[in-house]
Amino acid sequence: VGYFSLGGLGVNIFFVLSGYLISRIIFDYKLRDVSIGSAAGQFYWRRFLRLTPPLYLAIAVTALLGIGGMRADWLWHASYLTNFKIYFQKSWGPATHFWTLAVEEQFYLVWFFLLIVTPLRRSFSLIVSGIIAGFTFRIATYASGDLWSFVLLPSTISYFCAGAFIAYAESLDRELDARLIRLFSGWKTVALAFGSVLLSLCISDLFWQEVTYIIASLFFSFCLIISARNAAKAR
Repeated sequence: VGYFSLGGLGVNIFFVLSGYLISRIIFDYKLRDVSIGSAAGQFYWRRFLRLTPPLYLAIAVTALLGIGGMRADWLWHASYLTNFKIYFQKSWGPATHFWTLAVEEQFYLVWFFLLIVTPLRRSFSLIVSGIIAGFTFRIATYASGDLWSFVLLPSTISYFCAGAFIAYAESLDRELDARLIRLFSGWKTVALAFGSVLLSLCISDLFWQEVTYIIASLFFSFCLIISARNAAKAR
């Protein structure tokens, strides 16, 4: 379990799923021609209710009980900057599992406005560019010796945009959506994709392991979510 680090794979799936769900919501606003101001109010209020109350409750209780170094670090976590704390310190620490929520919140702030102001006909280009840019950023920083950049939003945007790609096909391109279902859904495809993740982790060269792992984990998350969505629709 420690070698294959499947917990990290779960985080990647979480990011792709989030990119799918959030982008689908934004596309719905655009298709219903909701004004940007009204859409922003609805979107951010719902995101606030979903994440912030339980997070702040956890911070308050653990700070009160003196657990997890929260009395010293509460501002990092409350500001959704846990990932920056990890990046600057180049190490894990108590309560640093909040980094995924921090990246999630940062994604909300950036992606809503990028996608809402982009014309529907150009959304595809935006999403594909995000996948390429995120992959390029992560590989470039890793090659330069920056091993901790994976906790930053630019390194994870590929996963979010992979989910957005599924949302784009579902919301705007039925032909593409049908093609994705045909090519990427089903337990055999998911099993093959998972096998590619395990194989990537067996590569001895760390740089190429990182390259192939990112591609394989994107592929697996993509197949898993398309398969789950297709199965749910078939019921």
